Amino acid sequence: DLQSAIKSLELNPDIARIYPTLVIKGTELELMYKKNLYQSLSVEEAVDRTVPVYSLLELKNINVIRVGLQPAEDLTADGVIISGPFHPAFRDLVENKIYFNFLSKIYEKEKKLDIEVNERNVSKIVGQKAINKKTFYPNFKILINNNLSLDELMINSKKYTRKEILEGEFNEKISDFI
Repeated sequence: DLQSAIKSLELNPDIARIYPTLVIKGTELELMYKKNLYQSLSVEEAVDRTVPVYSLLELKNINVIRVGLQPAEDLTADGVIISGPFHPAFRDLVENKIYFNFLSKIYEKEKKLDIEVNERNVSKIVGQKAINKKTFYPNFKILINNNLSLDELMINSKKYTRKEILEGEFNEKISDFI
């Protein structure tokens, strides 16, 4: 997946969409799936694979306009998706994972997370179903600071930019391509 994203950079795209593979009723892939010739990813596996791809594209200033399929009626009708990592808020899961991984590294070193963030980014930091907050509780404190831009946050009195978060977290995987 990451190699495909790297290769796509040669096309100098302005925008990108990231769609994890779903097995849809009536397709060749459904037949392969039923014959055990194809195995779907879980939502968690798809999120883990999408995080470095999404990060790479964003770091290269490519507007990622969609992550995961839109939950349209024809797609979410009963029995249309046979298998695969469909989630109506897949992009949010990817964003949450990016911040979870970043927060984990800081927490591992400092054993606390005193976070200041623009109110529009609180949900990314807290995580879906407040998973990040629950994971690091009681050492997780969050304060709204609308003087911070959407590309900044403070953790334990140190300011981080979105670019630093993306680069720092995935440095080993994508540093050769940035």
